[in-house]
Amino acid sequence: MKQMLVLLVLMLVAGLLLGTWMLNDPGYILIIREGWQVESTLGFALFSFILLLTATAMLTLLLSSVWDVVSPFGATGRWRTYVARQRMEAGFYALVDGNWSKAERLLAAAAKVNAWRVMASLGAAQAAAEQGREEAVRGYLDFAHDSKRGRLAAGLMAAKLSMDGGFPGEARNMLNVLRDMAPKNPRLLRMLASTLEGAGDWSTLCAMLPQLQKQGIDENDFTAMSRRAWHGWLKQAAGSVDANTKALAHGESAHTPDPHKEASHKLHTLRGIWKMMPSAMQQDAALRAQYAGYLAQFGDGEAALTVVRKDLSERWDDRLAAILECIDNVAPERLLSLLEHWLEQRPENAVLLLTAGRVAMKAQLWGKARAFFESAGRAGNAVALAELARLYAALGEQGKSLAVLEERLRLLDLSLPELPLPSQKRALGRE
Repeated sequence: MKQMLVLLVLMLVAGLLLGTWMLNDPGYILIIREGWQVESTLGFALFSFILLLTATAMLTLLLSSVWDVVSPFGATGRWRTYVARQRMEAGFYALVDGNWSKAERLLAAAAKVNAWRVMASLGAAQAAAEQGREEAVRGYLDFAHDSKRGRLAAGLMAAKLSMDGGFPGEARNMLNVLRDMAPKNPRLLRMLASTLEGAGDWSTLCAMLPQLQKQGIDENDFTAMSRRAWHGWLKQAAGSVDANTKALAHGESAHTPDPHKEASHKLHTLRGIWKMMPSAMQQDAALRAQYAGYLAQFGDGEAALTVVRKDLSERWDDRLAAILECIDNVAPERLLSLLEHWLEQRPENAVLLLTAGRVAMKAQLWGKARAFFESAGRAGNAVALAELARLYAALGEQGKSLAVLEERLRLLDLSLPELPLPSQKRALGRE
């Protein structure tokens, strides 16, 4: 029907153009043949010819439609399509019901008709996978892949089955190939992100995040994934193995690593990652604390202190305050002065007291360190008690050291669950 309408429109346009042309000069045709002759204007002759072509085309289309109805070959094709549709429907319900064998049989039969080839093949592959028939799964997926419309669907299903089967690397390779075919497919991108996260390929995942965000992913899920990705990349850069360590692992000779050069290289890498990080992630408290901690760890104490002071002036976070104990290239007296200023506002903060005690130890201010550890211990900080016991032992006060350790054990006992214990007499009797 659409073909007929298109043909009529074309003929109408041609007639209008011809009529316009013939208004200027109608022309004249004379045909003489064996005693008879035909006279006509050129316009009428062309109009008759076009009308004859139109009638012939419409008659051909009409007879073609009638032939499709009455032809035994057409009836056979319609019957095959009808049977395949029934099998497809029955196979789908069998798949839903968990009747894998029946579902595979019905869907495999339906896949033989081109109209249901892709959908039925994928369903049969799912049913075969549930039965652990891997070779059959590959056959069905290959059959669907041979169809142009089925390449992406078959590839996505193959990747999903590889992921479920514990082969994320294989799934990742498949998805990378499919990405060239459908770079904006949301399902493909999410599956690829999952494989990248599982493999710890944080740099590639971070590069994918803007594209993922455009695909309508849930905002909370996207934020959580972004936080994990940037945290993983920072951690990976901070703990990366240098070339000498890799050479030794492979039994090759290597030069003695220079700690200063290695720390400088890691700082350069970390700063580069931080610059690439979106501003929204740079404002995340946990990521800022992690970044500041790495700056302190690798020798840029001033930069770490700047980050800590700026953030704590806006909002307090114990994780940031604790970073000061890791800074080694800033005078401990200066750090201790800042910590004492914060303690004026938060005198009972156990984390702050523990940090101040450790910084006082670096400044060799034993009396201040002891006072800070004692205050943190009274606040219930078991780590501060361990530090206090170590300090007492170093000062030669063994009795006080043992007493503090007993107090620490008592605090640890409070965190243990309630369980029945043997009495002392019964325990001795059993021995």
